[in-house]
Amino acid sequence: MTDQKRTPAEEPVASSGMLIYKPVEEVFEALVNPDITSMFWFSKSSGRLDTGRPVEWTWEAYHVSTTVTPVEIIPNQSITFRWVAGDLETTVYITFTSKSADVTFVSVDEKGWKADDPNLVQHIAGQTEGWVLVLVSMKAYLEHGWRIKAVEARFPEGYEN
Repeated sequence: MTDQKRTPAEEPVASSGMLIYKPVEEVFEALVNPDITSMFWFSKSSGRLDTGRPVEWTWEAYHVSTTVTPVEIIPNQSITFRWVAGDLETTVYITFTSKSADVTFVSVDEKGWKADDPNLVQHIAGQTEGWVLVLVSMKAYLEHGWRIKAVEARFPEGYEN
């Protein structure tokens, strides 16, 4: 492993990725179809993800909603959307790579933070953790039909972090 130093020109990014042992079409559909996505991530959506058509996602356990604006959706390849993460609008890039007929690698990069933000590390760490929970929950649901509720369980009512 080499020692890589971040140059000032690099944009801060929250990243995660995971193999899902399902065909790329099924994994992609799980993130654009709220009937599926609500089984492992948010609890409600105002509609399917389609390029240029904003939707509202709600996490009822947290009494939180956000508007998601799809920027570009390429079926079975990528989803790009904007949303508010904390107090800043960020852009999320989700890429689907078919590794074989029944295996897909999903990678997520979220960008849009200011490099000089004094809370940058907390923002990046929190969003990275969130993406890991989403991917693990999606993997459990798609591969085994398990609704592990990892996103919902992260901040149970009454628990202070």
